Amino acid sequence: MTDLTEGDICTLKWDEISWATRMIFRKRRKTGVDMAIPILSALENYLKTLPRYGEYVFPVHAEMYLHDASLVSYRIKRFLEGLGIKTTKKPEGRRAISVKDLHSSLLYNLLVYHTGLLVMMAGQLISMIVPQP
Repeated sequence: MTDLTEGDICTLKWDEISWATRMIFRKRRKTGVDMAIPILSALENYLKTLPRYGEYVFPVHAEMYLHDASLVSYRIKRFLEGLGIKTTKKPEGRRAISVKDLHSSLLYNLLVYHTGLLVMMAGQLISMIVPQP
């Protein structure tokens, strides 16, 4: 599991990507903890299609996030609503609450679960290919 936050994803920099080792090395924005995240083939292929405009991998999202972090969450919610997915509910007598966005437990846990599975499978594959001392 990567434990990347919305801010970590939006502010990913090109110089944090090591193509030679197929890893992303960066510090978590919230805690400053060092992370090393393997780059799986699908992600590598996607990243290599992106144009390099400045230091950020996702310059538009980095600018939005650094200006007002809620703008990125708003875009994600609008995208989900465009797919017909209800993103909020209003319990009686309470204000509306978010039920589907980047931080919602269902979407977040599905993303983390699938990422974890991919990382685990990649680790197993590497252990089968690379001889152990």
